[in-house]
Amino acid sequence: MNTSLKEIAEIFSFVVREVDRVNSTIKQHPDLLQEILRKGAELQKQKNGWNAGGYICSSEAILRLFDIAKQKMNSYPELNGRCRVESFFRPLEDQIARRLIENREEINEVTIKEIFRSAKNSAMEKLVDWKYLFPIYTVQWDSGDFFKLGKVEFIKSDTFFQNNKEGINKSVETGETFLQEAKDYYMKYPWIAIVEVRKMEPEMGNQQALNILEQTLNCLRLVIRSDSNHFIGIVEENPFSEISSSLAIDETGKFLAGKSLKVVQPRVSDEFFKSIENDHWFNLVLNVVVRYQECSQLSSLEKRLLEGLSLFGQGWKETNRSSKLVKYVTCLEGLLLLSTEREGITEKLAERIALLSKEDFEERKGLFDDAKEIYDARSKLVHGNGNFSEGKLLSLCGKAEGIAQLILYACGEIFSIIGITKDENKILREFFDVCKLSKDKNDINKFFLKFRPIQNKERRGK
Repeated sequence: MNTSLKEIAEIFSFVVREVDRVNSTIKQHPDLLQEILRKGAELQKQKNGWNAGGYICSSEAILRLFDIAKQKMNSYPELNGRCRVESFFRPLEDQIARRLIENREEINEVTIKEIFRSAKNSAMEKLVDWKYLFPIYTVQWDSGDFFKLGKVEFIKSDTFFQNNKEGINKSVETGETFLQEAKDYYMKYPWIAIVEVRKMEPEMGNQQALNILEQTLNCLRLVIRSDSNHFIGIVEENPFSEISSSLAIDETGKFLAGKSLKVVQPRVSDEFFKSIENDHWFNLVLNVVVRYQECSQLSSLEKRLLEGLSLFGQGWKETNRSSKLVKYVTCLEGLLLLSTEREGITEKLAERIALLSKEDFEERKGLFDDAKEIYDARSKLVHGNGNFSEGKLLSLCGKAEGIAQLILYACGEIFSIIGITKDENKILREFFDVCKLSKDKNDINKFFLKFRPIQNKERRGK
């Protein structure tokens, strides 16, 4: 809810009055200073980004000012989601302290706009274009030391440090004393992911880069089957040990040591990268991740797709098979079920999965049965009634993973055609009804056609 200019003026005035009231109380009753400091809050002035003193104020006034700062900052597309509220709030405090309290400027529309403009400019100065580096496991690939997925670059660790030797040495000379330790750590692992985040505060940029990397790796997981021996992801999440050692003492008292190495990353060939580069379905999903990295405005359906992709990735990494199955099925629910649907969930989910597969009846029937089976198993597991053997769980997880991959690809295409919509539940319900009730494929094409003029009009308006 946007606060009006009049309401903002009232809050600014309230802050000034509270500063005056508190300081008057301190002058009249200096013995109450410690109690006032304990209960109050400071309206800070800034110098070179640091606290330069300020004025004692009531906590209520500061909280109301903070709420205004948060609301105003989020109204700026250049700042929303790109910097912390504090980075806008601190210079806002400074302007109010200097202009409204020290100089006693009139609180009017011009002054308010100038104060907000100054706070915005100060926050904008904190936004940077950085590349964030993460040590990771991806794939075992002997023929190359670099590949790219979307806008994320992957380079073998030894190659990266060899290529950047000069830059690292220069940075050490300027005082970056921990670089050698960081290099030693990164060199323990096979790959480095390089994720660029533009116009964002470093504190938020690092987390954003990690989110982008994870979704990009989820795309890679889409085309590599999960198993209990391999891992793709950031090194901190790796459930396996690459190196294991053993000790024994023989009958003479001699110590015997053993060492074994485990290949954590799944092995791929040169053809693997060529195949995903030309894979239409894969690139539909990857393109949404790229739009997310570019901070483009995502439609509600694109957000739904990314949520599904995230759940798929969680399932792929999960080592507990019961949890793995639950996450794959949750991914399917999020993609295909509507928020208003409460009854007949198993039938609806299985039916929609079948409808989005190929037109071959036998394949659709097989998918329908498999979907019902994995959903029933999931329901038993979450309600504490699941008692499946490891072999059965392995089979169910394999089916669930394959179906989740199929539906992510299908939704990638469907959601891209529908584009931006105000009521995704209504549109998806209409789409599934057409798929279910029509025997003519042209009816589905006609359904999609009505969205294309809307999308073209939106593009012309940009």
